[in-house]
Parts: sequence; structure tokens; C-alpha cells
Amino acid sequence: PGATGPTGADGLPGEKGEQGATGPIVQLPNQITNGGMETFSDDIPTEWFGPALAQSAQVLASDDPDLVHSGNSAVMLMGTTGTTSTTLSQNPEIDVQGASFKCSFSAMAEGSPSLIATLIFYKGKTPISSSSTSMLIQVGSLPDRTMGYGQYFFMTDMVAPLEATNIQISFTANNLSEDGVTDVVYIDDVFIYI
Repeated sequence: PGATGPTGADGLPGEKGEQGATGPIVQLPNQITNGGMETFSDDIPTEWFGPALAQSAQVLASDDPDLVHSGNSAVMLMGTTGTTSTTLSQNPEIDVQGASFKCSFSAMAEGSPSLIATLIFYKGKTPISSSSTSMLIQVGSLPDRTMGYGQYFFMTDMVAPLEATNIQISFTANNLSEDGVTDVVYIDDVFIYI
């Protein structure tokens, strides 16, 4: 037999195969407990901590539906004599280490306070300092009751470190009035999800 001849030209591509089935979408539940601010103990939403007594209060839709984003109630953060800022926090345990977490919440204000929302991962009671993010809503930028609640989203690729055991969400309201009436912040519908 003689030598092998040169390789011929490539043939035409074959028909495209059928698209495979879409995999299931797994949505884990909200990592926050009482994110809807529906239950309270001593004027602090249950499962939340931080505000000193008289620096937070439950507002009811039955009293004023404009003060609640959804459900029956929301939390109001307010100042007191000598105090013009307060923080509301929760440290839920997380279900999935190594996953990306996102956060959303609804907020509005009376007057011109500011609000800082912060997410930080913890290992036990120790913050993992390299794993945090904050959102500042500047003085006068929160919508008021005539505009209704604004919805805010952390669109972050914040990945839970493998050693993380819980995540903290904190809301720090600043520039509150000492009278607890004219400059206040309302928060409702807090979600942390994967």
C-alpha cells in the first residue's frame, strides 16, 4: 500500500441536540427571624436586640396603615433626651457557609435622619472583620410617609467564610430627634437570603 493521503476537509456540523431540563431552583428561607417586625417584647421586636428602652416602638397598621410596609406592624427607631442615634441588630445562625448572601429591607422616615445598614459575618461571637459591607442612606434621603416605604437591596457577592457560624444585620439610625417624634426611622420586611 502507498502512503496515507492528506486529511480531508472538516464535514458540516451535526444538528444541535435538545436543551436539557432546567434544574430545580432551590430557595432557602429567610435567614432572619421576625423580619416582618410582627412580634414585640417591651417595644423591641422579638429576636432583635440593641435599642435602649424607649428608643424603639411597635407601630401598628390598625393605628396608621401608612407606617407599616406589610403585615400588621413595623418598628420605629427614635431618639430620647440626650440620645440622637440607636442601633437595632439580629445575629441569625446561617444555614450555608461558602454561599453568597444578599439582603433587602424596607425603610422610611419622618424628618431627616440617616440610616446605616451593615452586614457582617461572625464566628461565634467574634466578627470576621474582612467579611462585612455597609449601606449608608444619607440625611434626608429616606422617603417619608407621603412617598411610602423605600425598598433597599444589598446586591453583593458577599460570600460566607467557611468558618462563619452566623451573620449580623444592624440598622443604625442617626440624627434622630430627642423628642422621639419629629426625626424617626421605620423599618419593616428585613430579609437575608442566598
